Amino acid sequence: MKENMRRIHDMQKSAQQTDEETKQPVKALWKLSKFDSVPSRVKEQLQVVYFAFQQYAPLYKKWK
Repeated sequence: MKENMRRIHDMQKSAQQTDEETKQPVKALWKLSKFDSVPSRVKEQLQVVYFAFQQYAPLYKKWK
């Protein structure tokens, strides 16, 4: 049992070392330039939420 655990530990250690040696930076995703003019839906929703927060934050502070 101890021998098996030692083998597993050695395998994990060697796998971790090879991962560290072969680290490469993440590639940027390629995108078509024709979509540059398309607005982001996430950014749009964040702006809506931010506006609502700005509008109702003073009311919330009064209730506290």
